[in-house]
Amino acid sequence: MLDLLDLNILITEVSELETSTVISGVSLAVALSCLSIALVRQFKLKTNIRAPPQNEKSKVDPNKVTPIGDNFKWDQEKPLVYRPYRDGDYKMSMALNKINKNDWILIDDKYKKYSELRAQVFDQYTKELVYCNKNYRDDLIEFYDEVLQFLVNRYPNYFIKSKDGTTISNTILNHKLPIDANELPTMEIMKILSININEDFVILCWDEKLEEYVLRCNSTCFAAGFIPTENVNKPLTKIHKPVPGYKENLKFPMSKFFNRITSKDFYYRVNWFVMPFLNLCYLGDDEKYPENLKTFYEDSGENPINLGTGEIDHSKIDYNKIFIRSERQALTKLPKSKSIVMVVRTYCYPLTQIRKEEEINDKLIGAINGIKGDLAKYKGKEGWQNLVLPYLKGEVNGLTDEIIEYDFDR
Repeated sequence: MLDLLDLNILITEVSELETSTVISGVSLAVALSCLSIALVRQFKLKTNIRAPPQNEKSKVDPNKVTPIGDNFKWDQEKPLVYRPYRDGDYKMSMALNKINKNDWILIDDKYKKYSELRAQVFDQYTKELVYCNKNYRDDLIEFYDEVLQFLVNRYPNYFIKSKDGTTISNTILNHKLPIDANELPTMEIMKILSININEDFVILCWDEKLEEYVLRCNSTCFAAGFIPTENVNKPLTKIHKPVPGYKENLKFPMSKFFNRITSKDFYYRVNWFVMPFLNLCYLGDDEKYPENLKTFYEDSGENPINLGTGEIDHSKIDYNKIFIRSERQALTKLPKSKSIVMVVRTYCYPLTQIRKEEEINDKLIGAINGIKGDLAKYKGKEGWQNLVLPYLKGEVNGLTDEIIEYDFDR
């Protein structure tokens, strides 16, 4: 799910953000590790689909977590839907929206299913997805404490503290979570967090010698075309080295933001990319992990792309199985250690759905056309544009126009 390379994409002051529209709700495999395209605008649509919070001014303390209310039913809560596409040339910068702490960690009707998938990939690919530097275990425990306290305060009907104060019952998953993590093995702490919240997470710790933040702790169960643990114990500059223009345009504003943010601040940003594979966890190395990839045509058994000529038979493609994948990245700073925490939630929207949203569809086409030069090469645009653009433009049709929700199984 999370690629730290995406941290580079946008950062400006909140006051500089432009209001746009959000609704609530391809590359070939070889190019998937470099498909991230950034959020530039927040969207607001008058619809009965659940919209992301707009953080409007109110008398409510934005740093106080309030119970979500008895009317909240997790299995009836629709996932947020983001449509963060900008029609125009892509400009590499950063932009973050400030959010209320209540919206830090989310629960919706995908929660139980995704928790099961996260447990599955955690066990299968632990060394590829999960790591914590032993010298920063205290930072992990601090994050664990913050998460459990948040869940109890925000979702009190589903996370219930025991009378003796030693455990918290997750009544959705039927899990008991130890309140005191100090005696738990590090990997057990990582697993509890990875399964009981649907967000991936990274912890970035300040290194006095390098004078830079370094990735010290990571759990990315929903990796999208890369192996997350290959970035651990690396400073941000090294992690972002492959990103065109990072050093010139992004290194300074990113450092400035990380130094400024406090434990009372909660920001989010959204990136997006084209996802033509049918697994939420994809490691990107098909030779080493051949069982990991499930292509968009695997269920039909026939590749609609002629590998000799490159021609695509769009009529054989079910565009319910090619997605725009958005990652909502929420950042804050831990109060004691002052380490940066980023939690990342994954949302997938089929192209069949987006093509029916005419105005949004046009913006997506413009956004894709706006990716040029070194950035287009970096994002592997050549590998997926002919699969996606003709369909979005209405020049070709797929196997069906019906919107059918895909049930991810890996």
